[in-house]
Amino acid sequence: MSRSKAVRSGFQAVFGQPLLLASELAWRWTFLAAAAIVIVYAGLMYLQSLPVSDRDLFGLSGFLPGTIAPALKHIFSGSGPRLVKAALVVATGLAVLWWMASSLARTAALRALFPRQRARLAPTLVLQGLRMAFAVAVVLAYMGAWILAARLARTGTNLYSPERLYLVAITLIVIAGAAWSVLNWHLSLAPLVAARQGSGVLPSLAGAAAISRDQRLQFMWVGFVFGALRLLLAIAGFFVLLMVLSVVLSVPSLMAVLVLAFVVLLYSGFAALLYVLKLAACVRVVDYDYELRP
Repeated sequence: MSRSKAVRSGFQAVFGQPLLLASELAWRWTFLAAAAIVIVYAGLMYLQSLPVSDRDLFGLSGFLPGTIAPALKHIFSGSGPRLVKAALVVATGLAVLWWMASSLARTAALRALFPRQRARLAPTLVLQGLRMAFAVAVVLAYMGAWILAARLARTGTNLYSPERLYLVAITLIVIAGAAWSVLNWHLSLAPLVAARQGSGVLPSLAGAAAISRDQRLQFMWVGFVFGALRLLLAIAGFFVLLMVLSVVLSVPSLMAVLVLAFVVLLYSGFAALLYVLKLAACVRVVDYDYELRP
């Protein structure tokens, strides 16, 4: 199979089954809406929990010059632990929501892309859960890299060597990022293998590693094509956002929010399209690899 055929097969599969894109948009936009509602609600609850005294209210009124900043400082003093707890609760809830929604959506998409097989939810659920767990571990690794680099770069009390700090931190971050890239790729490919051969988690991971090795040129080409398209989309989205921001500053706040929400939905729609196209192309590569086997 030529390298371009996988990409063409991805376009044919997606545009031949419009419901694939519709289902991807449905879960992404639903998740975005739910995340926005949860974050706004959590922010309002956090602000409501802050104690505001009569003196703070007088300071916020601005009746006396220079009283607003001290009043805000007094209101938010000591609220750091409460903010951290709220952020952890929101992040945990959104992570679980993403895990369930992405697993269901990925299973439905694979059932459409592998019509002769029936993708099972259980392996995809476990593999997506592993992706989420490793993503959290990588974030913690990045934070740990900076903490470790700061300790190693300390030359005295409150004194640091900037060269040593950035050298150690960047080295550790690159190592953690490379490990995450490899893990994320295999965990993303494993559900395709599980759907194709009806296997469990461990056989799917082993199959993903084997297919990645045997069809590395195919996957590299697919990644290059859709990576370039995503880069073009990001550049176009950046310039569109700049143009929109220059316009929304002169319109009512409600209109500005609606316009920005429309831009976000439009960008996420194109991003979902590229994701589904890449998924369909990778499915074709996996299917081709199994067709070659005796």
